Amino acid sequence: MLFVLHSPKQKDVESLQKALKCIVPPAFGDHKNCKETWCGFKKEPLTYKHKDLPHHKVHKKVHLTFSLDEYTTETVVKKLIPFANSQCNEALNSIVGSKNPKIRFYGSSESSDFLVACAVAQKNIGYSYINSTLSHLGIEPRNTCITHNSKLDKKGRKITAIIKNLQSKMSSPPK
Repeated sequence: MLFVLHSPKQKDVESLQKALKCIVPPAFGDHKNCKETWCGFKKEPLTYKHKDLPHHKVHKKVHLTFSLDEYTTETVVKKLIPFANSQCNEALNSIVGSKNPKIRFYGSSESSDFLVACAVAQKNIGYSYINSTLSHLGIEPRNTCITHNSKLDKKGRKITAIIKNLQSKMSSPPK
């Protein structure tokens, strides 16, 4: 949701903090900080229904908002500034989406944590995380597994190189 509310040109803490504070209150019926450009309630207050909330109704448990307030402190927001609206985050979101798709609900089980951990490991290490995980569990990965994972890593590095090459060509002035 950060990418909807915060543009990459806004590098100041105050604007990101304000944007973060606009995410949760609408779920509790507080639309005072919303803008008409993105808030359905501001556009049509009489007919608006919360499509992402259970039974299309606002939450009543106000204590939930206080637990989210700690994530909008200046200290936390300063740490978030470099990550607001970056392609790296979108790539990670894509990997998480492939491991933990929205069409399946894993949120109430422990498997969701493991699926997200696999996505993070794949982003940080590459597909070889599978070999490392198997070895750590005392299972020796077979040659087929090792070869397949190294091919996937190589393919990923090729795609990254092509994208970087295209980006450098697009950003350099024409001759």
